[in-house]
Amino acid sequence: MIVSGECATKNCFGPEKVSRIKTAYTLSEFEHIYAYGDSSGDTELLELADTSGYRIF
Repeated sequence: MIVSGECATKNCFGPEKVSRIKTAYTLSEFEHIYAYGDSSGDTELLELADTSGYRIF
């Protein structure tokens, strides 16, 4: 077994989170989109949502 430390896919951070969501879901099918985040990597995700919360768990 060889461990290189490299990811098999892009790091799921920032714009990549939005890209993966848009690949998995047709957002226009949803009446309202909610998103919650707790790091700087969630900025684009929170901007995508109609209602968002940052560190309000």
